[in-house]
Amino acid sequence: MKKDDILRKINIMQKMWKEGDLGGELMPEDENPHLDKSSLENYLYFTLPMALNYQRNSYILWENANKTYKDKETNFVFNPKEVLNHTFEEVQQALVKYKVALQKNKQTEIWIKLCKTFVTLFDGDIRKLFDRFDNDVVKIKYYIQKENKSLFPYLCGTKICNYWLYVIWQYTDRNYKNIEALTVAPDTHVIKATYKLGLITEEELEKSNIQEIVIERWNELFKGTKYKPIDIHTPLWLWSRNGFKALEDKNKLEQVLDTCSYVYENSKHVKIDINKVKELAKDNRFNEKSAHWLSSNPYCILDLDVEDIINFLVIYDSIDCSFWGDPKWTIKTAKGDIDGAIALMYALLKLKEHKGNLDFEKITFEEFSETLKGNVEIPLLEERYKVVSQVSKVINQKMQGNFYRYIKNITKDIVLFNTIINNFPSFEDIRTYDNKTIYFYKLAQLLTSDILHIRSLKEEITVDCSNLVGCADYKIPQVLRGLGILVYDKELSELVDNKKEVEENSIYEVEIRASMIVAINLIKKELNDKVDAIDINDIIWSFSQDKTKKLLPYHLTRTLSY
Repeated sequence: MKKDDILRKINIMQKMWKEGDLGGELMPEDENPHLDKSSLENYLYFTLPMALNYQRNSYILWENANKTYKDKETNFVFNPKEVLNHTFEEVQQALVKYKVALQKNKQTEIWIKLCKTFVTLFDGDIRKLFDRFDNDVVKIKYYIQKENKSLFPYLCGTKICNYWLYVIWQYTDRNYKNIEALTVAPDTHVIKATYKLGLITEEELEKSNIQEIVIERWNELFKGTKYKPIDIHTPLWLWSRNGFKALEDKNKLEQVLDTCSYVYENSKHVKIDINKVKELAKDNRFNEKSAHWLSSNPYCILDLDVEDIINFLVIYDSIDCSFWGDPKWTIKTAKGDIDGAIALMYALLKLKEHKGNLDFEKITFEEFSETLKGNVEIPLLEERYKVVSQVSKVINQKMQGNFYRYIKNITKDIVLFNTIINNFPSFEDIRTYDNKTIYFYKLAQLLTSDILHIRSLKEEITVDCSNLVGCADYKIPQVLRGLGILVYDKELSELVDNKKEVEENSIYEVEIRASMIVAINLIKKELNDKVDAIDINDIIWSFSQDKTKKLLPYHLTRTLSY
């Protein structure tokens, strides 16, 4: 493969990584006791386990290292001087307790030898190594890998040395000189990704010096470019670990607008009146800071701490869909009957109050059904339970039972959105039109917006919602039609106005939803892109809550998408 082709793919991979589309919300080393970055304890924490990081699951290694550090009986192994004051058996027992050492004799020997090196050469303070060589990567690597290789078992290795220096750079206060000398760390995933990109051959894969070959090829490729070799390590590692996801120039949110535009350009049943778009854009409500719908504090949800709210919303938004019916599902409260999304919130908050948290690996279908008991059975009852059960399973297995903690460092919509759609299959929302895949992702965008707005409100942090394009449901098309912006042809008008069901993935449904997304984008352009699409979305949705205004019926589609 030509150099330009590989660099183009690297550019795409870097973009996908930064947008969270390759995973990596949590890297293995994120499992740590969050010590002061400049402290000796922090440097030692990210140094000693690294020497044992070969031929094993990195996530489990660092999880076990953190357990070992937090246990008062085993914490001493992170202090080189203390290690040398204990017997081999005592050190071995501490390292084996949480399986930091899998090869109990060999890996205990490695640990003790490194501690002896640190005490002998640096009085137990590994920071002095970096100070001695003025943080110069070239000098540090030469000292470890050439001059004193035997004193740094495994830490001196081609892969581990580079990755250790990279981790020190990422997780401590250290800044390097000659950082371009920090190469990719050629582990199994990086080697596989290098081959997948065509930078090495199948024959070279079998060579004993494959690690050196990989390093050399990346160094050659990046000469004269904006990249340093270490820049690509994490994207390569994640790309391989997650099954070589297709490298796409445009992210999924960009594809929503692109594919919906295609539908509108070929639409047979729905048109947009551009004059009405211009008219609506003059509405003063678009000049005001819109209040997110949760800011009204329905059922005192804002009285919960932010962690509880976010962990509730991932369950709630996953099934916030398809409430219509005749009669419509309603539930009784002390203040009267309620229906739709607000009734679902009320019921799930009651269940949370009773259970403590909404873990549907523990909450039975019968309990779920009883919680949502109303005048009639809520539509898609069994399907909703499958969704929340699946969401809970992912959270428990992949996120240690806490979605908020998994995403708490994410403040950008595209990264959070990708985290949602990459981890929870139920949030997929795509259709087919003219044999093309059309993207909507209504609930994923809703959850992204809800989380970021709540965090902005509760945590007073800056968030970015500028990439969201709109939540294609049934209420907003209804309002846009009422405003004369969406114009249905006679065939579709009769279907909708007579409250006939519009089939999921039918040409009618896809054109209604796609035209809605395009209309929001046109309004955004009329406002000179000064208002985010998701805020325009929410303002138009708020029009539907004005019960004094009579609107034509909305389209009826039974679906888990909205």
